[in-house]
Amino acid sequence: MGRTFDVFMTNEFGESMKRLGYLYEGIENSHVVKGSRRQRLYRLVLFSRHPLGAKFWQQVRKYASDQRSLGF
Repeated sequence: MGRTFDVFMTNEFGESMKRLGYLYEGIENSHVVKGSRRQRLYRLVLFSRHPLGAKFWQQVRKYASDQRSLGF
């Protein structure tokens, strides 16, 4: 089975950022935000040049939940 378009684009962009000196550990370190019908809306990835950024990102991902509304 082939990769989905969003996985392909995320990996391509991530590898480009890596060539510019940013840390990229792969698609596993991204966060997918889904809509009310569980469809993928967007994928979040953090690019940092310092390892501390990756540590913060892991903490954020651990406690993150899908955003359902803006609360208005």
